[in-house]
Amino acid sequence: PGDTPYPMWTTRSGLLTTLGICMDLNDPRFTDHLRESGARLCAFHTNWLDQGFHVWNYWAYRLHETRACLVAANTYG
Repeated sequence: PGDTPYPMWTTRSGLLTTLGICMDLNDPRFTDHLRESGARLCAFHTNWLDQGFHVWNYWAYRLHETRACLVAANTYG
């Protein structure tokens, strides 16, 4: 937790982009940010642990009310 806003930038191709890390995806403030900012792309680096379920389904569920596509760099396990 902190008080620094999530970074935002526009790619050369015009996609409004933001950045998240690891447990941000569990935080309603982050998904609110995705929804309210209109971000279309979320660069997301993480070290998500194997907890016996498909993380992609969970990530899709967390993003279901946003317009953002998640690009995850996961050091799985």
